[in-house]
Amino acid sequence: NQGSLLPAELASFYKAGSFYVGTSKADAFNIPVLEAMACGLIPIIGSFGGQVDFAEKVSWVVGGELCPASIVDGTELSLYEQAKWLKLDEVELRKTFRTCFDLWKNNKEELAKKSRACIEASKGWTWSDSARKLKEVLEKNG
Repeated sequence: NQGSLLPAELASFYKAGSFYVGTSKADAFNIPVLEAMACGLIPIIGSFGGQVDFAEKVSWVVGGELCPASIVDGTELSLYEQAKWLKLDEVELRKTFRTCFDLWKNNKEELAKKSRACIEASKGWTWSDSARKLKEVLEKNG
C-alpha cells in the first residue's frame, strides 16, 4: 500500500510525540492506543470502548454522553438500535488538551514518568500474554 509506514517507521513516528489522541466514538479494542503506549506516548482516550480496559490507569480519560450509534449529525442510519457511541464532552476535551500542554511545557520529569508508566502498562497486552490467559481460562473451565 503506497503511503503506508513500515513498523520501524511507525514506531519512530509515535516516538516523535508525547501524547496520543485516541478518542474514537466506540472501538472494540483500539490497538493504535496500545501501540502508542508501547512507544511511550501518553493516551488521551474516551471513556467508552476497549481502550478503557488497558489504558485507563495511565491515560487522560475524557467523558461524554452515550448516544445511539444509529444517529449521526442528526441523521438516523439503519444500524441496530443497541449500538452506542460516545459523544465526547468538548469542554472536558479542551481542558485535557490544556493540561497535557502544560505538563509538556512545564514538567518534563512528570511527563517522562507517565511515559514510562505507559510503556510498562502496555507490556501485559501482548498476543502471547493474551494466548496464555485464554489457555488458562480454557484449562480451568475444561
